[in-house]
Amino acid sequence: MKYLRTYIWLIMFIPCFCFGEQVTTNNDALINTLKQRVSQTIGPERIKYLNKLADYYWNVPQEEYWNKRLFNECIKYDSLKHAESALSSLSTYYHNNNMGKQLLVCSHYADILAQRLGFYSSYYFSVKTSVCKRFLWDERYNEAITQTTALLNLAIRVNNKSGQAVCDELLGLIYQMMERHQKAIPYFRSALSLVTEDSPQDFHYRAQLMTTIIEEALKLNQLKEVYNTITSFEKIQKDVVTGKYGKDTGFPIARNERMMCSYYMDYYIRLKNYKMAQAYMQRAKAIKQTDVYVDFLIDYESALYYMATQKYKQALTHINRVIEVDGGTTLEYRMIRAKLYGLMGHWDDSAEEYRKCIELKNDSAQSSFDKQLAQLQSLRNSMQLQLQLKNNEIHIRKLENNILFGASAFLLIMAITFGFYLYRNHKLRKLLENDKVVLNKSREELQLALHRAGEVDQMKNIFIRNVSHEIRTPLNAIVGFSSILTSEFKATDEQKEYGRIINDNASSLLTLVNNIIDLSVLKSSTDIDSENIKECNLTSICQRIISIILEGGKVKEGVHIEFQGTPPDYLLNTNSEHLDQVLINLMTNAVKYTEKGTITLKYELDSENHQVIFSVTDTGKGISPKLRDNLFKHFEKGGSLVQGLGLGLSLCQILVNGFGGEIYLDDSYTSGARFIFTHPTISNKQNNIK
Repeated sequence: MKYLRTYIWLIMFIPCFCFGEQVTTNNDALINTLKQRVSQTIGPERIKYLNKLADYYWNVPQEEYWNKRLFNECIKYDSLKHAESALSSLSTYYHNNNMGKQLLVCSHYADILAQRLGFYSSYYFSVKTSVCKRFLWDERYNEAITQTTALLNLAIRVNNKSGQAVCDELLGLIYQMMERHQKAIPYFRSALSLVTEDSPQDFHYRAQLMTTIIEEALKLNQLKEVYNTITSFEKIQKDVVTGKYGKDTGFPIARNERMMCSYYMDYYIRLKNYKMAQAYMQRAKAIKQTDVYVDFLIDYESALYYMATQKYKQALTHINRVIEVDGGTTLEYRMIRAKLYGLMGHWDDSAEEYRKCIELKNDSAQSSFDKQLAQLQSLRNSMQLQLQLKNNEIHIRKLENNILFGASAFLLIMAITFGFYLYRNHKLRKLLENDKVVLNKSREELQLALHRAGEVDQMKNIFIRNVSHEIRTPLNAIVGFSSILTSEFKATDEQKEYGRIINDNASSLLTLVNNIIDLSVLKSSTDIDSENIKECNLTSICQRIISIILEGGKVKEGVHIEFQGTPPDYLLNTNSEHLDQVLINLMTNAVKYTEKGTITLKYELDSENHQVIFSVTDTGKGISPKLRDNLFKHFEKGGSLVQGLGLGLSLCQILVNGFGGEIYLDDSYTSGARFIFTHPTISNKQNNIK
């Protein structure tokens, strides 16, 4: 929901938008009359008719045509103030329709008009901020901040309050989009103060800024400011209702009333005053008008209220609506639903939701890292281009100085030229020294940013390792104590059977959790751990794996396990822990799907290609052709009723790729399933995985 602020601003002015379109569609006769007068009128009088036509076609494709005509007529008859107004409308249209090149043209004309007028009007700042907003929506935050700050300094220098307010609001929005709320809220406060002082009758704009400040203050838990701003917003509502600003203001009273109730709900829930929170929730429900964004706010606050008052079923209903509108991409809402499932005792649903939360967190961290890296790369390219341009400029200046020096015919002229040459070189050296200082500073900032990005990635790895320890420790305890219950204490056969069931299922759960955590660790790790590479006896490893499988008690009666190794007792430099994990996963799969027959674990040396070829062959039911394409993807299983999460083969693929080998299903084998993977005997790519 990163762009909900934009949505609420648009909704705030829907009545105005609808009015423009209604005039366009229901006043064809009036529009035709205006067009006739434009064609029949000569001179500056045409401007007022063109201005009305541009207003009637607001926010539709015809608006561009009529505003262009209006602008050209204003320039023709030197009506520069009207020209600025038309240019402002054009820039808004181009911004809303993502027409960047046309926006730059408007910006150029705004500079020309300001120069001819001799001052910077509010229309000028409107055009310029439209260009800055395009940088913001394209997530070019550095350019947006730089240009908006320069524009704000200009507005302060020329004492244009309206321009200052627009720039302050835009800077607040930029930092809000960057999720730097502590820096954003002072700019929104400044914009509100300027608008209140300079345009107290512009209650639309003040109300818009107040809603922004309320939501930012809630994010920062500044409850005193939240309450004061809500009461100010409520006063505007009352003034509009009592007619202080006239009739037909286009101000959505009912919608804003419901939105105000959602803010009060949030405020009182934070204070744990659930009685007042419930009162405002009922007040919001009594207003029948609906709105996507406000419904979203009410549902979210209702979910928090019901969860706080232990009405978990109602809370789940509301948070489900929130997630449906949000699209399921916001971690905060998914965490609430996971918590509710746990409070309601739906442990499977809660675990699945927390798993999705972990995926969202990882995706968010990776996306943030990629964006930072892209911005740093863009900054680096820009710096290189500037340096190249500066070198070209230096080269041109040197050529100019050499030509001037060589063309001098007289001694006096030569002396003057030489002195000028020395002066220019001295100045150039200073410029180069200053540029070098700036370049070194930029390089330091780049290195600092890369270091911070590395710290973020390191923190993510630490988090995964901590989660691994905290989950595996209690599960290992369950497995160990259930084994003791079934083996050490005297118990009836029924109790032993129950203990065995606990042990089997706890072991299965531990295997699933291990696979999930191992997969997360392996995907996020980039370090090389060369200490775990050592010489291993493949025959010993394979026989040990077979013993583990047999001791697990999952092999069906009538299934025989064989081992073939060529050459026997071959020594291979490898990470034995990861090799064990691959073989156990493949053998476990074979045992799971084989009811009778033979399971064969085999390795053979391929000296020509410098690799060892491992294979696990079974006489089970095999794998259907439709499942083979997605066999090594996460969460793909042989069937919906088969136990497990479908992570074993994807984990094997990551580990085998880490060895520098490859793993695949042998399509030529039709009597069951045969998985083959290779392991290099030369450590060219070994141990890429820690």
